[in-house]
Amino acid sequence: MLHKSIALALLFLTLCEAFRILVVFPMASKSHSILGHGVVNHLLQAGHEFQDLQKLMGNAKHGVIYFSMGSNLKSVDMSTAMRESLLQMFAKLKQTVIWKFEGEFDNVPSNIHLVKWAPQQSIFCNTFQPIPIPNLKFFITHGGQLSTTEAIHYGVPVIGIPVLGDQYVNMKAVVRKGFGIKIRLAEDMAKDIYVAIREMLANPSYKQKAKEMSQIYHDRPVPPGKEVVYWVEHVVRTRGAPHLRSPALLLPWYQKMYLDLVVLITSILALFILRSCIPKNFKQTTLKKKEKKKLSYLILYIHL
Repeated sequence: MLHKSIALALLFLTLCEAFRILVVFPMASKSHSILGHGVVNHLLQAGHEFQDLQKLMGNAKHGVIYFSMGSNLKSVDMSTAMRESLLQMFAKLKQTVIWKFEGEFDNVPSNIHLVKWAPQQSIFCNTFQPIPIPNLKFFITHGGQLSTTEAIHYGVPVIGIPVLGDQYVNMKAVVRKGFGIKIRLAEDMAKDIYVAIREMLANPSYKQKAKEMSQIYHDRPVPPGKEVVYWVEHVVRTRGAPHLRSPALLLPWYQKMYLDLVVLITSILALFILRSCIPKNFKQTTLKKKEKKKLSYLILYIHL
């Protein structure tokens, strides 16, 4: 039984390792990543459509909280109970709340401003003002890749409510880096968001960490736009930049995915399991047959 347990444990570890190699282990990339939101650094300026936002952010004495669930996840699709609880929770705050809400809402409190579409980058750095004033306290978001990247770009702390896909991974990284708080999506999440808001308003470390992340993000030798131009021209000049390609790209697909190693380890374990599963009685019977055969040969030899 001990041998079987060890064999099963080894087989389980092998399967786990195979999963890590095949699913988690990154493949060789054929591209060169240029970290950077702001390849085209175009900020939406306030036109006649956003005069209300300009006035709103300019008069927000206690700062602004911006709430948006992105373009795919719409706040209007929330249940009535969830919308009402969020509205009542935001009404308790003295801060001005800009909520990207795609529908209409009756009896909206005076500190809440609903917009069907928002110029997010302009809100983040408040380019509505002649002299930008960073009065955005934090950003309540679904944790999408673009939203979190823009938050880092402008040094804005976030409260994240991940819903699907990469949003969970993004918010896990945000929490680990210390400039955000993660909230579980639920019908009664308003109370958890309120606790997170009070924590973020009282603790300046989130804002400090967001600013630190923004400084690291912008600490680069050249702007992203110029770097893109350089690498495009470099690839053209060198006819595809073959000197930058990883040798791993030339490996057969089964070696790239370590399938040959997985087959070898699995075969060894299979042999070990088969050997351990052979009954002891069969082994003893085989040994006795061999001994009898040897004995018969010996008697025959003596007679001769």
